[in-house]
Amino acid sequence: MNVQLNFARKWRSRSFDQLVGQDISVRILKNSLYLNHYFPVYLFAGQRGCGKTTMARIFAAAINCEKLPQFQQDPKQFTVPCLVCASCCAMAEGKHPDFIEIDAASYTGVDNVRQIIDTAALLPLIGRKKVYLIDEAHMLSKAAFNAFLKVLEEPPASVLFILATTELQKIIDTVKSRSFQLFFKAVKSPVLINYLEHICATENIPYESDGLALIVQETQGSVRDALNLLEQVRFAVPSITKASVSSVLGHVEDEVLLDFFECILLRDEKKILACMHEHDLQKVSVESLWNGLMHAAHAATSAHFGLPSPYFIVHETRLKKITTDYSLALVNCFLKLLFTHEPLFVKTRAQYNFLEMMLLDFCADSLEYKKSGSSGESFSNPPIKKIVPPINTVKNEQPRENPVVSVSQDDTLEQKWQSFITLIEPLNDPLLSSIFKQIHSLSFNAPTSVLIISYSKDLIFFNEWLENTVASWRPLLQKIFGQAVQGKIAFDHEPKIHNTHESQAASVKPTSATPIKQKESFTSNVVRRQPSKNSSSIDISDASVWKNAPLVIEHFPGTLQEVKESHHE
Repeated sequence: MNVQLNFARKWRSRSFDQLVGQDISVRILKNSLYLNHYFPVYLFAGQRGCGKTTMARIFAAAINCEKLPQFQQDPKQFTVPCLVCASCCAMAEGKHPDFIEIDAASYTGVDNVRQIIDTAALLPLIGRKKVYLIDEAHMLSKAAFNAFLKVLEEPPASVLFILATTELQKIIDTVKSRSFQLFFKAVKSPVLINYLEHICATENIPYESDGLALIVQETQGSVRDALNLLEQVRFAVPSITKASVSSVLGHVEDEVLLDFFECILLRDEKKILACMHEHDLQKVSVESLWNGLMHAAHAATSAHFGLPSPYFIVHETRLKKITTDYSLALVNCFLKLLFTHEPLFVKTRAQYNFLEMMLLDFCADSLEYKKSGSSGESFSNPPIKKIVPPINTVKNEQPRENPVVSVSQDDTLEQKWQSFITLIEPLNDPLLSSIFKQIHSLSFNAPTSVLIISYSKDLIFFNEWLENTVASWRPLLQKIFGQAVQGKIAFDHEPKIHNTHESQAASVKPTSATPIKQKESFTSNVVRRQPSKNSSSIDISDASVWKNAPLVIEHFPGTLQEVKESHHE
């Protein structure tokens, strides 16, 4: 049975000379073969469809090729792989016993890696080396990578590993450090266009260079994607032209797109809607329309400065006229608008309606624009409207005013501290305010201007928060206690468990410089109720009876009281 292969498989390279656009990697591997010097682990990383897996297969075939000794003697006369020896034929048929290709997406676990390690100890059957190709290596789990480390660092002499991945950042550093890395970049447009021309000529496919250039532009330098798109267009139309490729992709013609672009820059809602209706743009690919507008803005900017652009090459004169009529600032503003709204555009289901709404919003901007005339006036850079309002905003919210606090020299230490607490409140930091209200003691040495703020040891986990916010509360402290004040935080008091009815006010320790009586101490932020006539204190000294009471008292200082309900007739 004769099976017709698609272009991507039919035109897969089988030798180094057939590989497209990866000259540096080819040169490195051929020199490695010539010098008979190999690395235990190779890491091939780069864009999709650029030859990583193909290069690995060719390299594996060359290592086990029977003509390798002749190539090492005379590389100009002999090539590897030769494609005719028994080893190369087995590779071409996918039946080589010493080449094991593994899809890491299907074999991600530690058990799969252990099987590879066990079989790696076996000698090759018909070749010089046993080659393991692990495709999509980034799909391996972290545990699997860790299990791999030792064998990757010191594999058996007859074993060679090749890891291929499109996401190099997901390969752990310990694996990267044990690998010889080769990077596969997107194939340059002229090289890929020449390759597609060769295929069209061989396959007898009529084509135009503009059509192939659009295929290359759409596939972003991926050879496999370009071959797949070429075959898709081939089955849809008799000839590969720019118009036929655009129709298959659902793209808008360049002339129509530039007309639409100019209507947008005119900021005329009626003309924009009429253009969209006239050209039936709702039936084309909205994503391609969005990208086309981005390319038009980019090409207009490049044309303004006389720089080449890969987009709208034959319309350079019209693009220069656009930037003359509407100014570069307006073009740049529209480009910013596209980038700003792109995240929402990608997520919405009604993309066409979203684009229409965004363009109308762009036209309805209150800022007026004037066309640049012969005087060379240009537009000012307009602000970009935001569709989504800021998070956690409250309508008609009035800004909080800083409280007016008067401090005199006759104020006690407690009064000054209360004034400081008053200034802390408008900072909108409830945690910071709560921390300062829970001090254990306070002392101030007037001659040295040292203010010691003491806390209980069980509050030491707030120390980092106080340090991180020191820039916000230190100026307030200086406002109350003077510019020379030095605030020092200490967590040096043992937490106490109270089981009697006593005052829970945080004591302010007197110093020789500032004597303060105990009765002038100020309370913490714990809310206390006055003892009720129907309540009585509870003795919780017996831990066997009151198991959880000490824990409550530790976090909520005070006394436990039994409240008796009063019944009223």
